[in-house]
Amino acid sequence: MTTQDNLSGAPSEGLIPKTAGTDSILDSILSQNPYFSAGFGLMGVGVALSGLKRSTTLLFNLAQRRLLVTLEISSKDRSYLWFLNWMSKQSRKNSSTNQLAAETSYRQLSDGTHQVDFALVPGPGNHFFKFQRAWFQVKRERDGKLIDLNSGTPWETLKLTTLSRDRKLLVELLKEAKSVSMKTEEGKIVIYTSSGGAEWRPFGQPRTKRPLSSVVLDQGIKENLVADIKEFMGRARWYGDRGKRVHKYCTVVFLFRS
Repeated sequence: MTTQDNLSGAPSEGLIPKTAGTDSILDSILSQNPYFSAGFGLMGVGVALSGLKRSTTLLFNLAQRRLLVTLEISSKDRSYLWFLNWMSKQSRKNSSTNQLAAETSYRQLSDGTHQVDFALVPGPGNHFFKFQRAWFQVKRERDGKLIDLNSGTPWETLKLTTLSRDRKLLVELLKEAKSVSMKTEEGKIVIYTSSGGAEWRPFGQPRTKRPLSSVVLDQGIKENLVADIKEFMGRARWYGDRGKRVHKYCTVVFLFRS
């Protein structure tokens, strides 16, 4: 009888027959189970937020490229010090600038005393200022991993950001920074020191020229030195064309500024 029952399609003992209601039972379990519903809901919210984040990032980058312009100045560029000097004067007028850095210049005078000058310049971080009715953002970045081999200081960059419509003001800003820096040096002597390589950087603040009458030497020596300097300055091209060294002139300049 067992063989006949199997041949006739009767179910074997211990097996659960598959009926049409199995799919409906599974659907009811998934729909009525709050854990499954919450999981699918969170998944949908996550996908939606991820898409929204990507869209927002793309729109922000597109708007930044279209509406903003950024100028980068490295610490190797000459205008770097000009702009920092200009910004230091702006920070004195605008007391809201809280991120400052100190630049100290130390000098020992001939009488044994010491002269120390402090200059407060914008420190690393973000700064905002207004120039000709346009707002600018300045970001000073310092890379601790990169070192300038000539000066031994960390590599720094300045990033100036403003609206694209004010692009022309970037050049005007650099021109004004140069003009302000040149005015501080007008009628004064700027001392340059070697950083150990081929680069020379200003040392401290520009100093007032020492009157020639304050230089006391034996009779005739001062006059001969002045005449020698004038002769050298008049023949600067001759020295340059022949590659002559200028140790004598440098020694005289050091004597008069000491």
